Amino acid sequence: MSNERNSVSVLVSDETKTIIGAQLEAIASQNQKQIQWVAPKSTPDQDASYPVELAFISRDVTGQSTKNDLKPPLLRYYDILRNSPKLNWVHAHSAGADRPIYPELMAKGVRVTTSSGANADAVAHTALAAILALGRQFKALFQSQLDKKWTPVLNHPHVHSFIGQKVMIVGMGPIGLELAKCLNAIGMQVSGVTRDPSKYQNIKGLIKVIDFKSIPSNVSDIDYLVLACPLGEQTRALINKDVFSAMKPTSYVVNVARGEVIVQNDLIEALQSQQILGAYLDVFEVEPLDTTSPLWNMPNVIISPHTAGHFSGHNDAVAKIFINNFERYIKSEALINQV
Repeated sequence: MSNERNSVSVLVSDETKTIIGAQLEAIASQNQKQIQWVAPKSTPDQDASYPVELAFISRDVTGQSTKNDLKPPLLRYYDILRNSPKLNWVHAHSAGADRPIYPELMAKGVRVTTSSGANADAVAHTALAAILALGRQFKALFQSQLDKKWTPVLNHPHVHSFIGQKVMIVGMGPIGLELAKCLNAIGMQVSGVTRDPSKYQNIKGLIKVIDFKSIPSNVSDIDYLVLACPLGEQTRALINKDVFSAMKPTSYVVNVARGEVIVQNDLIEALQSQQILGAYLDVFEVEPLDTTSPLWNMPNVIISPHTAGHFSGHNDAVAKIFINNFERYIKSEALINQV
């Protein structure tokens, strides 16, 4: 075997190499391979290309970048990926692969894997907290605290028990299934929405499971519509004015999926016209959310800056998935979470 076949060229951030580099080298060594490290600051070859075979886009690389606002560290990484003719596999720290770079690379034959499942519990628990905060009118309570006003929510028409309340979860992946367990535990009635309902008909705790097209005809009695699905052709603009007009005026929307799953202008109109009662929004069509958006000042809306899945152990959980896939790659085995 040639030396080239015995080596693998890996692009990771300096921080990632410091944390898990030794583990990756040990895995490579056990399989008679040697890692040739490529750093984000590496210079290209004479033909302006890079030798990268596989890459890990870790959270520190993405940094403060969003899909709509790319910062220099991420742009630098993208430049290396686009100019690596031997690139075979890219792993993303995110649960989804909806950033434009991923379909671009896949069109060239590059395999893309995600960290789906790494933060499923955290996102599910955030959605649970959102439901509790909306249903118990926490935003009004927080405002009373800021105003130093003693305003009990006695006899408030929208402060209710959650027992028997109905929730529809759009997305039956790790997040949706974990959330369903949590909601069952507090006595809520849960239904699900997914691409292929036949796979979920016997899941304990789900009253029913429908497909995406059936949402408008099944939301009339729903108290909470929770979005926890990937962004794709079937889910882009899935929740629009047709869905909102079918919902009851005391219902809420919780979005911990992707902003583009909702038609944002339709949501704003539904909130302003009181077609729905309120919303918890972690994601938006364009991020950061523009300061002129009316969503910021709506008393019935809770906003968080795309942080539903963050927790102190998130980076470790993502690294574990990448390390597992790295070993699979070295052994020429199937990769998990491949898009």
